[in-house]
Amino acid sequence: MEHQKILQNIRDAAFKYLGMRNHSEDELRRKLLKKFRGAENEIEIVFRELFDQKLLNDKIFAEEYLRYRTETSPRGKSALRSELRKKGVSSEIIDAALLNVSDEDEHDFAKKLTEQKLKFMSPNLEKKKKKEKLFRFLHSRGIAPNIIFDIFSEKDL
Repeated sequence: MEHQKILQNIRDAAFKYLGMRNHSEDELRRKLLKKFRGAENEIEIVFRELFDQKLLNDKIFAEEYLRYRTETSPRGKSALRSELRKKGVSSEIIDAALLNVSDEDEHDFAKKLTEQKLKFMSPNLEKKKKKEKLFRFLHSRGIAPNIIFDIFSEKDL
């Protein structure tokens, strides 16, 4: 009876977490292991149930996460890759999901960021310093260096 109660508590917690937002397998496993210490076997049983019910899938999680991030707070591919890696998604799944993010999208995002950043830069700032600041800023947002240099060429920086 105790075993069934633990299983039900783990199921309830898993559904609660998944009800708030989609989670990667690793994220959900870490949360459940933290909450239910010593119940590793029971957590694996619940995971098999979630997989069978198709409620836990890293491929779908990665695709939805990228769609959400590009709509709410866009980043370059390198930043998105890093975020998904931190959430425990495998490199193969990340690579497949990032195929949906085009270089054109990243270029447009970088161009928009550059225009916004230039508005707040001092017009007296020398060209070299302006480029250095812009490069660091764009790179910190996960924009690939080749795209940054393309933007610099377009903007004559």
